[in-house]
Amino acid sequence: MDHENKFKKVLIVDDEKHICEMLSEFFSENGFGVETSFTGKKALEKIEKKGFSVMLLDIKMPDVDGIEILKKVKKIDPDLPVIMMTGNISANSAIESVRYGAYDYITKPFDLEEAFSAVRRGWEKRTLEIQNRILLEELKKKVFELEVLYETANAISYTLDHKELLRSLLESLQKVVKYDLSCSLLVNKDKEAEIYLQMINPVTNGFIESAKKRAVELFNTESELRINKKDINIIKIPELKKSSPTNLKKKLKDIRSNVFAFLKNNGKIEGVINLSGGEKKAFTPNDIRLLNTIASQMSSAIRGLRGVKMSEKSKMEKLVESMSDGVMMTDEVGNIVVMNPQAMKMLCYRRKEDNGINFTQNFLRKERNFDLDQILKNLKKAKGRVVSCEIKLNFPQEVILTADATEVKSKNGHFVGAVIVLRDITEQKCMEKMKSEFISNISHELRTPLTSIKNSVSILISGVAGSLNGDQKEFLSITRRNVERLNLLINAVLDFSKLESRKMKINKKLIDLCSLCDIVFKAIQSQALEKKIKLQKEFCKSPVKTYADPERIKQVLTNLLGNAIKFTPEGGKVFLGVGEISAKELKKYKLNLDSKRKFVIVWVKDTGIGIKAKYLDKIFDRFHRIEEEDEISTHKVCGTGLGLAISKEIAELHGGRTWAQSEFGKGSTFYFIIPAIVKRRKAV
Repeated sequence: MDHENKFKKVLIVDDEKHICEMLSEFFSENGFGVETSFTGKKALEKIEKKGFSVMLLDIKMPDVDGIEILKKVKKIDPDLPVIMMTGNISANSAIESVRYGAYDYITKPFDLEEAFSAVRRGWEKRTLEIQNRILLEELKKKVFELEVLYETANAISYTLDHKELLRSLLESLQKVVKYDLSCSLLVNKDKEAEIYLQMINPVTNGFIESAKKRAVELFNTESELRINKKDINIIKIPELKKSSPTNLKKKLKDIRSNVFAFLKNNGKIEGVINLSGGEKKAFTPNDIRLLNTIASQMSSAIRGLRGVKMSEKSKMEKLVESMSDGVMMTDEVGNIVVMNPQAMKMLCYRRKEDNGINFTQNFLRKERNFDLDQILKNLKKAKGRVVSCEIKLNFPQEVILTADATEVKSKNGHFVGAVIVLRDITEQKCMEKMKSEFISNISHELRTPLTSIKNSVSILISGVAGSLNGDQKEFLSITRRNVERLNLLINAVLDFSKLESRKMKINKKLIDLCSLCDIVFKAIQSQALEKKIKLQKEFCKSPVKTYADPERIKQVLTNLLGNAIKFTPEGGKVFLGVGEISAKELKKYKLNLDSKRKFVIVWVKDTGIGIKAKYLDKIFDRFHRIEEEDEISTHKVCGTGLGLAISKEIAELHGGRTWAQSEFGKGSTFYFIIPAIVKRRKAV
């Protein structure tokens, strides 16, 4: 055996030259390699540099005591058999040398056959220890491999997702086979192909492309199916936890080693696992054996997984077929896996009439104006929220659908697909249009007689048509106030109708929000003075610039200030504030906005009756007013219940938000924000 010849060496350490020469000649003739040393120092240097099977050491050396040399040798090579040589052996010296690890001892003058017998026994002991160590290491490796295979079989039995299945298998494979890139190709009976890529070490795009090309070539060579690399969907599996840190500083460019195993189902090839390495001869025959074993496990797992998926898909299809809404289910890359008859009907899709066209994202986007790709992108950004959109179809007639998409996650929290619920809102939209037109027409019809009534009442009060007594003037004043209230109500309903139907136009221009707030502040002061309410400013010192529609922002400010004055008792205070704020600062208000954006903020704070916490989420709803017995009475306060709803819509049309904070009985603060002007850097 190679390791036997490698360690069939004897080191003779003795200060007597003729003994060294005699022993050297004898052992050389009997098949041993021999080296000699006349000092302890040189002997230790040789032990550190070369492997010896046996050492013959004189117990009396001139420079270092033999026992001391023995101690140091045992630190360097604990398993090296050391045979002590001495001319006047005593029980004490023999016991001492054995205590420090000597294998045997011989006395001078010694018989050469006796010396050879001792050396041979030491060499056999050394050889046996080496063989045992090698066998033990191999046994440990086999046990480890079996443990890994067991773990793999156990892990895949609980996995119902292809990506998770591959990840589990590759994680196990990496423990026993060292590779730089895995490229796994899976193909189903419909020739739909997916390549799962997993990088262990940094590699270039060229390295990846070569691995993909190799996988496709292997599959096309051995399989009955033929696939084109361009039609393959590429899926990247998240990076594995490495069993050992890499020392690579640069990306690997070229594949120098390659090993593969086919995935089979009933004898038919349905995929291939292709492992690539950047070093020559990176894979051993044992690696190939392990890869084939794991590939066999994986084939069984995929076969079982497909069976489970078909069963679950059948159950799901029966469930969704009975639903009145249209339902679609996709996988993680957007392929439609389930679609109920209602969805097909809504999208005007009939399998018999598509002339073999696959119902894919491309078909939806081009033929039905339904961009499934964009919905899935928005869904991934929404972080668990439902994503809604409207779809207008013009085939065979105009139909309007809403699509509400919800993400589906695995137990590990990975995105595995989406559920999209379709509802036909064509009739609802038609009713809303009719309602908006009715409100608009009736409001315009009411304005003409109201204007006439208002003008007539004003003429009567002024005395142009004749003198009036006190009671007559009082009744006419009440009439004029109610006409003005009715006019405000009509305007509010019209505005909200325009906002709701998205017909309200926003004419943005560069404005100084402080100046605009000051104008509204002065205009509403008389209203505050009537209730003896103190109106105060909290403006920042520098101008606050933004792009906005000044008339609509005035409307928001008037609504907020008017509300504050209405719900603040006499002698109270109302504050109007303006400033700038960052998205980071807005987090304290539980608003998660683009961290790079800046906003202008306006707040209206009062010392009024306040709002209970349970109503804060509802106050911006249309026609909402708080009129409960346990609230401070609001029935004496006039209003339409549309002011805050209109303010919210206007702020959102500007790309902003509205919200409120309040403490019941102590007052409220209403806020709105709109984007600030982004200051661009000047070109150098």
